[in-house]
Parts: sequence; C-alpha cells; structure tokens
Amino acid sequence: MRRIYLSFLAFFLALGMEAQTMVKVQVTNPSKVERNDEPVVLDLSKYGEVSKAVVMVDGKEIPSQLDDLNRDCVNDELCFLADLGKRESKTYQILLFSEGEQSAYPAPVSYTHLTLPTSDL
Repeated sequence: MRRIYLSFLAFFLALGMEAQTMVKVQVTNPSKVERNDEPVVLDLSKYGEVSKAVVMVDGKEIPSQLDDLNRDCVNDELCFLADLGKRESKTYQILLFSEGEQSAYPAPVSYTHLTLPTSDL
C-alpha cells in the first residue's frame, strides 16, 4: 500500500514540476434548462506564454483548444465546452504548461458527405 501511495505522490510531483500554473474555474448554470456544449473561454494574458493546457472535470480530461487570436505565435485564450444540468455548478481544473504541445482531440461531430442529385437539363 505504501508503494502505491509513493507512486501516486511521485506522479503528482512530476506533474506539478512541469505545470506552470494550475487554475480552478467554477462554471454555473443558473437556469432551469440543461446546458450542453456551452463555450468557456479563459484569457491567458496573465499566465505568460502557454503552449499546452489540460482541462479536467470530475477526474476526467476533456477536450480543449488554445487560440492565437492575433497570430503573434502566443496563445491568447483557452476554450473548452461545458455540460451543465439545471442549476448545476462544476469546478474545472486547468493545468497550463509553458512547454509542450496541445493535445489533438477527435472532432465531436462527424460530417457526412452528401451527394446531391444532378438534374438532366
């Protein structure tokens, strides 16, 4: 048991050494309607240069993206989508890294190619 505990401790210490900053963001849905895929945007200007971000909620990593809005090769914002039930609040843990590359996540929607009928005019 002690060996498992020490392994977890070493893992989290290594993760903390790589992480530049950890940010907690609480998102609340005050309405009586469930909200899915609500965009959440975090301004990165006060966190220095961020080249990688990991967003976690309920112990699971969720897809996110970094955006360079003015094309100066510095990421300006972090975006992710939140799913919230009626009058629900969730806390998102965000790890911001100054080194590394942002993970590529699969697209949430698959697009099908439609073939339109051609007319014989």
